[in-house]
Amino acid sequence: MRDQFILVSESGGVAIQSAGTLEKAYNLMPSTVQDIFVSAAGWNFARKKFGKGFSDFLAHIEETQWWTKDELIEYQNEKLRDLIGFVAENSRFYRKVMQRAGVKPSDIKEVSDLKKLPYLEKDDIRNNLQEISPTHRKDLKLELKHTSGTTGTGLHFYWDSPAIMKEYAFVARHRRWAGVEPLDLQATFGGRIVVPISRKKPPFWRTNLAERQVFFSMYHVSKGNAPHYLKKLRDLRPILVQGYPSMLSTIATFSEELGIPLGEPEAVFTSSETLLESQRALIEDAFQCRVFDWYGNSELCASIGQCERGKYHLNAEYGIVELDRDVRGMDGDTGQMICTSFVNHGTPLLRYKIGDLIRISDLKCPCGRGLPVVDSIVGRMDDIIVTPKGVHVGRMDHAFKDATFLKEAQIIQESKSIIRVLIVPRQGFGEEHMNQLRFEINNRLGSEMQVDFEIVDAVPRERNGKFRSVISLVRRG
Repeated sequence: MRDQFILVSESGGVAIQSAGTLEKAYNLMPSTVQDIFVSAAGWNFARKKFGKGFSDFLAHIEETQWWTKDELIEYQNEKLRDLIGFVAENSRFYRKVMQRAGVKPSDIKEVSDLKKLPYLEKDDIRNNLQEISPTHRKDLKLELKHTSGTTGTGLHFYWDSPAIMKEYAFVARHRRWAGVEPLDLQATFGGRIVVPISRKKPPFWRTNLAERQVFFSMYHVSKGNAPHYLKKLRDLRPILVQGYPSMLSTIATFSEELGIPLGEPEAVFTSSETLLESQRALIEDAFQCRVFDWYGNSELCASIGQCERGKYHLNAEYGIVELDRDVRGMDGDTGQMICTSFVNHGTPLLRYKIGDLIRISDLKCPCGRGLPVVDSIVGRMDDIIVTPKGVHVGRMDHAFKDATFLKEAQIIQESKSIIRVLIVPRQGFGEEHMNQLRFEINNRLGSEMQVDFEIVDAVPRERNGKFRSVISLVRRG
């Protein structure tokens, strides 16, 4: 089998994922040579991101964000008709779906007509990828991608070449909401391994000159190494900082504990995990700037960004999001996202149940944009606690809102009646704090739920470095 060396994006940049002899070769390179290698890879990926059509498309969505609700709905109707025509011509899977549903392409003219089609489940993609995707269209230049999944059940799908450009145009628009540009100097804390795990001494970062980006390794962050990270951040003086909320809050905690101040970037951008309000407060205090949160996914089926007024906006030009509100215990404005993507034709997704929950609002944002407002990103279905009475409870981070005596915590639902709470305490943590946590959790889940606490040095991360505040091991049925 040939060695693979794959260049992949990490929320606005390039990173390295390697295998076999090429990985070994990279690990043996001096850090300065690794910087050259990362920069060369960065030039290659930047051509895909900022290449043909990028400026025009970015200018287009800079205009459409100010359109009225009715104008955006008509835009979606037009894009939907184009998408239906595309899948009717190029996807054997959707032709069969429409035939079974007794629906002709001409029957789907506007967003409300989508309900004539069934939901697309993750297993539908796993079992029918080649039939869904227009793999016969060589002009689309498809690239095979994947999600890692939470239990080893990730998905494979294709991106077409325009999808990469469009995805990063939306990212660029979001960054402009904070007053920064795509090529402003940035510090990135992502999940990719850019520094060999075996490395014991700094530098624990690598540079992508192509996009004026410094990648900081997540896998070398410790109290002993923290001064090196903090000094590099202060000396670098990035315009923006981007990364996983859990990692940035860890850096912020080290800054506070060690008394080493951070620089003051224009903005911090968080993504890839659900941002907890306690993390937001900690990060904003440490970096002395606003946090702009972003929701996206590898399937390229929906995106949500936070504006300068603090409101989350659904990017209506990205695709259509319906809500499946049939989630017991959730209020009427909360539901599972059902996504239809306009961005990617590599694996077209119509009415795709991605498994993430949001709460919508009918209010108009004072920023003036016509994009729909999202009250909150609740999380994914796997992160929902189910009580013994069958009630579904999301956003459990509110139970830890005033828990300044903790560094971090994670809730694991072991069974329908038992949860285990991993806690990383700060100095001075005592029994009264444990009782306060128990009260806050029982107040939300009911006294029937048994709560067991476990003090740990650190909450384990997933294989891709992501932090999950809630994990449910209860089978849904």
